Amino acid sequence: MSKFFKLWPPVIAAIFGFAPTLASAQHFDVFIGRPTSGTTTAFGGIDVDTSAITLQKRIFKAEMGPEPFDGVFLSDEPGFNHPADESALPAGVTSLNQGDEVFVTGLPLTVNGMTSTLFFWNVQGIVNFSPAVNTSFVIDTGNMSGSIGTAGVGGGFDDHPFFILDDGDNQANTFPTPGIYLASFQARVADLKPAGPLYLVMGTEGFITPEFLGITQLEFDMLSDEDIDALLEGVLDVAAGHVAANVAVPEPGTVSLLTMACCLILASRKAPF
Repeated sequence: MSKFFKLWPPVIAAIFGFAPTLASAQHFDVFIGRPTSGTTTAFGGIDVDTSAITLQKRIFKAEMGPEPFDGVFLSDEPGFNHPADESALPAGVTSLNQGDEVFVTGLPLTVNGMTSTLFFWNVQGIVNFSPAVNTSFVIDTGNMSGSIGTAGVGGGFDDHPFFILDDGDNQANTFPTPGIYLASFQARVADLKPAGPLYLVMGTEGFITPEFLGITQLEFDMLSDEDIDALLEGVLDVAAGHVAANVAVPEPGTVSLLTMACCLILASRKAPF
């Protein structure tokens, strides 16, 4: 990237300070499973490249692309995943049963004292989510029950429902306002209680512009698709960090573990988040 960039400060940190991190950025599907004890669906994140599972991960990211026929932004990431190999499961989790049905449904969430099913940040200044206007969040599972399928042999499961941002005007040539959106959902296995709330931070195509970067159109045209993807990933990371600190408050029993994890993460980075 050129030295003439006048990037919004958090994005500078995300792109230039953590360039090695973004170059090998982890991408997670939602992990769901049966607990070895208790009646609540086990959950976390499963790295799509290494299949490593991080239990209790609640925040996921999605890059939302335009669907030109309906005028919506959508993504089928993250997916929902459970490996068929029981040896890949961490302690405290056991395999799904063959035929276990998995359900995913949206949830309302509260941010800054306001409750809504969808929040929006226009990516101006510090992260500041407010209820989205004239845009709705839909999880398209292909049915009314919220079922996204059943586990196969060995408990293996991998499905990708569509996450949709819809401005509701039924016009193919208009889309929701570009920016960062925040929604919440829960996942449930068969007869178990649901795991949730989980959070989805969604970045749309179209908000990274010359004006946003503080550069000319000519300079913007010199950017590669990889540059744009890295910038979007950087903004998503900033927003996800805000959600982790201010929205997704951990259970009291997990606070000490979270504190230890944060210290390890910060120690491994070259600059503060």
